Amino acid sequence: MVECSGMAPEEVETLVTTPIETYLNGATGVTAIRSSSTAGLVVLIVEFDWKMEAIRCRQIVDERLQLAAAQLPPNIIPRMAPLASMMGQIMLLTIWDEKGELSPMELRSFADWVVRKRILSAGGVSEVLVIGGDYKQFQVQCRMDDMFKYGVSFENIKKALEESNRNVTGGFLTDQGQREFLVRSIGRVEQLDDLKNLVVKGNSDPPIQLQQVADIVTASAVKTGSSGVYYKNADGTIINRPAIVLAVEKQVGNDTRKISDHILSVAEDIQKTINVSYPSVKIAPLYQQKTFINLAIANVEEALYIGVILIILVLFFFLTDLRITFITMLAIPISIMITCLTFAWFGLSINTMTLGGLAVAIGELVDDAIVDVENIYRRLRQNFCKPPEERQSVISVVYRASAEIRNSIVYGTMIVVIVFTPVFFLTGMEGKMFAPMGVAYIVSLFASLITSLTVTPVLSYWLLPGNANARRNKEGLILRISKYCAEKAIRFSLEYPKTNLFAAGFVTIVAAVIFIYLPRDFVPPFNEGAPQVTIALDPGASLKTSEEVASHLAGDLLNIKGISAVIRRTGRAELDEHAVPLNMSEMMCTVDLKSGRKIADIFSDIEQAISPDRLPGVVAFYDQPLQHLIAHLRTGTRSKIAIKIRGDDPILLCRRAIQIQKLISAIPDVGSPRIDPIQKDIPQIRFKLKRTELATYGLVPEDVNRIIETAMKGIVTTRILEGKRSIDVLLRASDKYREDLQAFAQLPIQTPDGLLIPLSAVADIDQNATGPSRIDHEAGQTQITIQMNPQKRGAVEVKNHIDRVLAPYMNELTSGGVTLHMTGLFQSEQESAQRIIFFSVFSLICILLVLYRMFGSINMSLQVMSALPFALVGAVAAIVFTGQMRSIPNLVGMISLCGIASRNGILIIDHYFHLVRYEGETFSKEMLIKAGCNRVAPVLMTTLTAMLGLIPITVSPNTPGREILYPIATVIVGGLITSTFTEFFVRPALFWCFGKRVAEKMIEREKSEKEQITNKE
Repeated sequence: MVECSGMAPEEVETLVTTPIETYLNGATGVTAIRSSSTAGLVVLIVEFDWKMEAIRCRQIVDERLQLAAAQLPPNIIPRMAPLASMMGQIMLLTIWDEKGELSPMELRSFADWVVRKRILSAGGVSEVLVIGGDYKQFQVQCRMDDMFKYGVSFENIKKALEESNRNVTGGFLTDQGQREFLVRSIGRVEQLDDLKNLVVKGNSDPPIQLQQVADIVTASAVKTGSSGVYYKNADGTIINRPAIVLAVEKQVGNDTRKISDHILSVAEDIQKTINVSYPSVKIAPLYQQKTFINLAIANVEEALYIGVILIILVLFFFLTDLRITFITMLAIPISIMITCLTFAWFGLSINTMTLGGLAVAIGELVDDAIVDVENIYRRLRQNFCKPPEERQSVISVVYRASAEIRNSIVYGTMIVVIVFTPVFFLTGMEGKMFAPMGVAYIVSLFASLITSLTVTPVLSYWLLPGNANARRNKEGLILRISKYCAEKAIRFSLEYPKTNLFAAGFVTIVAAVIFIYLPRDFVPPFNEGAPQVTIALDPGASLKTSEEVASHLAGDLLNIKGISAVIRRTGRAELDEHAVPLNMSEMMCTVDLKSGRKIADIFSDIEQAISPDRLPGVVAFYDQPLQHLIAHLRTGTRSKIAIKIRGDDPILLCRRAIQIQKLISAIPDVGSPRIDPIQKDIPQIRFKLKRTELATYGLVPEDVNRIIETAMKGIVTTRILEGKRSIDVLLRASDKYREDLQAFAQLPIQTPDGLLIPLSAVADIDQNATGPSRIDHEAGQTQITIQMNPQKRGAVEVKNHIDRVLAPYMNELTSGGVTLHMTGLFQSEQESAQRIIFFSVFSLICILLVLYRMFGSINMSLQVMSALPFALVGAVAAIVFTGQMRSIPNLVGMISLCGIASRNGILIIDHYFHLVRYEGETFSKEMLIKAGCNRVAPVLMTTLTAMLGLIPITVSPNTPGREILYPIATVIVGGLITSTFTEFFVRPALFWCFGKRVAEKMIEREKSEKEQITNKE
């Protein structure tokens, strides 16, 4: 951020923005530079590659700013904003007086000097931006008539003020006995009245004092923004109070909830202190990011608990034994505990995404244990069915049964891990979002594998023999029904193999085509329960006008059932890096969770409240805080889709923007395309200096410019201390002369020989001029932006529609050196989808190699992987039937689905070979039926546990914390349904038609190799 006092946007762009951009371009790791030049301020945002560390980025920027400083005008000093994340605004702390006992200035001083300081010292807080109220200043408001009368210039007053407020030391007196004394001269102003008698012209008789030419008053600084709070009283009437809003930004890497709790504790202490004197003053956090985080975590935890209960019920009804259920379920707490310990060991945080990884994996955590326990129990029962003399020892049976399926478990887990690795190749924001989920998912699966290889066999040896002996000839009802249905399905598959394969292939092709043409979006919107409405009036609108319009809208929003309070912020805080002009207002709505209304219904009412019919001439849109910040982080704008029009001619850019807006406005659900209104021209008053007259009076332009700036805008000449507070002393002309241009034309200008002449003698006033309110730059070019927020269609779908509409006009639109760049969240979807698909292909090749290592046959490997395209059918059906758009979470769900589907295929095909190798079977239809019936229990149980573990997520798509998990869960559930049917309807037919001969040759080769080894021995 660079403060450029007295400069118009055009001058800021030329003298400050361009030199800084020139030095920053090409710096190590810089990927984009965006800037906004406004009157007296430029904000530059430098984007680095995600791999760069924040501290290193700041060092690079600081080095470049040092180089650029030599090219900047005098007294222009760039500074970096505090180290904070774009999404680090964790709280809006609001202060207001219900009875108006404190003035807006007293409230603001209290917020600045008490609340802000206390919060900054709370730890973990990067910045606290204060907006609203009246910022206290001591102002010297000059009366120009009296200045002419007494021959006093602004330079005389400025010099007197600067030299009137300083203490000095005179060293020490040491020869004063046993002590030495510090000598001080006290010249500081102790109270405002001390300035009244200040001599501003001493060479007259009598000397002229400041009070003779100026009013010395306590007043409010010129506002760059304001704020208010709106809420309903007990009787339902709407209360509107001016308020102070403190936007709290946390330091990068700190725990949001801990910092928020600490800040609330500090706020409570401050509340108790001030309520002793002013009981009507309230301090309340009307928006907290922590609320959404807590709710999201609670909802994910609830889904975990319900999922675990459903899994227990499935296991018990299938196995009808508490001991088996206990052994199997033990894998869940052990796996979660190992995962948490791993996270603690490596210093990783537990958040909604890590919990989401556990929620997605919860059903899979028992898969290995299910397969192991079920096989051990089945083999123990078979062993006890034999005559006593033929029975093997229990430990031998447990060992052999566990070893029998060990390969299936290990290779199955390896495949699940391999297939999930594409998530870690996502870059940027999406990589940061999904990486914690991937880590939690994989670590918990490895923990489950370790549990199944160690704890599960031991507990089975201790707890199962007695039950297996007592129930050697008994099976549960559900298991018997499942085996009966499985047998019928397999027989049907083997009876009509070609028909089954043709039908399955046709359905798969149809699903693939539907998948390709599904509407796409990046991620579903977060349900934060905090609607945020943004409105923009025409550029040049005054703060008072913006406040009136925003206050009217805030009242309409409060009348919506479910909204209990509204915070309004108009303009920006003094140190805010978001250069929001006075014609823009943001309103944060607090939702009453007890109202029982869905957030979608509230948004529908908000959409009506901000419709053009209700707010003519006002640009308005709505979203939610995190969604708003994610869009800003990705595109540099506050919208999902932005068309950035770049070039060198601002007038031509405006024409192109209007033309594009007209072309795309007819697109359905495009989201009200709007040209960024803060980039339009605003009226200006220009003082045009007359060079000839300046030369006549011996003046240079800077002499006059400096006086105009001082009189009109004002300059801080010194500061007066009030205890530990420092208050600015501002020198400027009285409002009587500033607002009346004819009176201001009499502004006294001092010539080199000491004479005072009016401003009108050396300058003309142009009241009909216009100029830009803001100039945006990106990629080194001037830029105008068209923004849109589609709510009912996916951003990718809308973007593609816009491309089709603009295509016929592209040559015309890009003529004259104009370039169009469309940006938005659809870019994240496109880039992430490409990466996932590319690395998924690589993962499938790795899976093929792992399966080849297991079976020693490409054919058998492909037989296992045949479940993947059939799983796609259910996944696509789930997306279509639930009315979703294809998004990155859907693709992540499909990745996980591939691993689960492959695991079941390994179980069945590996059992085919086991029966032939060790139990004297041949590759016959009866063997395939027997193998399928033997494996129906683990296949159905692993499938059902994985599905039911996700059911709590699939039934609540809009619940906070589950927005990202819902598309993942629905895809997995839908895919598991079709892939499970595949195991009994398609796999037997596929193996019978294309795998039988290969399998027979493999067995014959194995026998031949054994015979050769035996003969050699």
